[in-house]
Amino acid sequence: MTFASIVCNTGSYNFSKPAYYVYISTFFGENRFSSLLSQPRRTAWASVMARKNNRQKIEQDEALSTYADDYHLEDQPGYILRKAHQRSSEIFNEVMKQFDVSPTQFSTLIKLHDFTETSQNRLGRLVAMDPATTLGVVQRLKERGLVEQRKDPSDLRRLLLRLTPEGLEKTKAMRKIARKISEGTFSPLSKTEQNTLLKLLQKIS
Repeated sequence: MTFASIVCNTGSYNFSKPAYYVYISTFFGENRFSSLLSQPRRTAWASVMARKNNRQKIEQDEALSTYADDYHLEDQPGYILRKAHQRSSEIFNEVMKQFDVSPTQFSTLIKLHDFTETSQNRLGRLVAMDPATTLGVVQRLKERGLVEQRKDPSDLRRLLLRLTPEGLEKTKAMRKIARKISEGTFSPLSKTEQNTLLKLLQKIS
């Protein structure tokens, strides 16, 4: 028996762990390696190679089917908008870090500053938030002493919201630097591109 035959047919390795044989076959070549095996091991080796070839074919078919339907996640508007939103959020957090507010809290404070006083339902519509989200945001701002409420004299069942003196001061300070968020978000675009993008986003929103 040649040294190659001894290597290929002895030892404690078996085809439930075929990595050893795949490793050895790289030295002799698959055809030469197969001819050196004893008949039982040759049959087992053929089974290993059949599974390997079948797996490669499945992977090739999957790759082909991925491109066959012409769907690429990176080209989808939802995916692109989410990436743009992530970038804008990062810029927002950097610009507004000294105020410790979230984008929804910021929007709420800005709209209360715009309208001085309004109901919670109307505020939710103004900042495009559902009632449950609006309730949570307002509650957190009230706990921080930035927003207060009072009953509507014309309808005691309704509560009106407004900024506290501290909330007003903080909101004015935020307004002074708020444009830096949009400027950072739009920095890769020309002025014309910025205007076009805003119009298109407004159209689909």
